[in-house]
Amino acid sequence: MDLPLGCANVVYISYPRVQDKCENCQSYVTTRPKEIHPTKDVTWRLMKAVSTWIGAAPISSVGDMFSISESTAKRYDKAYLEEYCPETEFNSLRALLVDEKHLGKHGYVTVVLNADTGELLHFEKGKKKETLDSFFNKLTTQQKSSIEVVGIDRAGSYLSSVEENLPGSAIVFDRFHIIQNINQAIDEVRRTAVAKATKDDKKVIKGSRYLLLSKPSDLTEIGRAKLESLIEVNQEISIAYLLKEQFQTVYQRPTKMWAMDELEEWCDLAASSGIKAFERLSRSFRKGAEMITNYAKYQLTSGRIEGFNSLISKLVSKARGVKDISYMKLRLRYGSIMRI
Repeated sequence: MDLPLGCANVVYISYPRVQDKCENCQSYVTTRPKEIHPTKDVTWRLMKAVSTWIGAAPISSVGDMFSISESTAKRYDKAYLEEYCPETEFNSLRALLVDEKHLGKHGYVTVVLNADTGELLHFEKGKKKETLDSFFNKLTTQQKSSIEVVGIDRAGSYLSSVEENLPGSAIVFDRFHIIQNINQAIDEVRRTAVAKATKDDKKVIKGSRYLLLSKPSDLTEIGRAKLESLIEVNQEISIAYLLKEQFQTVYQRPTKMWAMDELEEWCDLAASSGIKAFERLSRSFRKGAEMITNYAKYQLTSGRIEGFNSLISKLVSKARGVKDISYMKLRLRYGSIMRI
């Protein structure tokens, strides 16, 4: 099917096979050439062709291409990946990225990537401490000792697992989620301001979310003018916006010590702002100051894992949902290796 000859859609292959009888159990064993799958009437070469196309097109389309059913195409792909997908490499790990991903009716899965290469190391249902513990249980003491840093979400449940299993490793709270926390605080201030505003002020404040959360450089001249009007209308929104912009300096400092100084100064301002949302952030950021400012030393970002989450979304879309977690894990791992 993967090598048409002239106008023929299928090339039939004839081959000898040997059938032996086991003297102990009296059962028969059929031996096939290594190019043929031991239990399926198909060549490894065809399964490879199907698997390659599934990486680029929906399974249903691949089935039509090779005149096989969608379920058969999936079985070929899974069998090929089980046989040829490289074993997970746990040696010489330096940095890890850990995140959670929601898969609809299947709930959450915990994802662990090699931060240096993007290779998928762990893909397990659940998002609790025990789910991440199951990954660390696969590693030897020597393999754990090579891990210098782990990037995690500040709001996740993975912190205690990392601290318990990798006591000598540094932890970096994901920069994206830290900024997201600040944006959520600003949005809370904006919604409160809308509820309290006069009729005229509401016209200025409502629909201003994009203006407040965007970088000034991303705004048009009209957008910047609207932002200035918005800041003039409400003092709390003005303070919240300035705090958001000042926090960027924490990630701009070249050393951890300078970043820590910037964070302490920011927390002092947030604590004295009189805005409850930022007062809460101030207390929370002080507790996690070490892990927030570790970014200055390790420059570890969630870029790779966000890209991997995009790969998951594309796979779910092409497969029209998630039906087999073990097959999805194989396909994602193979995809992560092909990206390296």
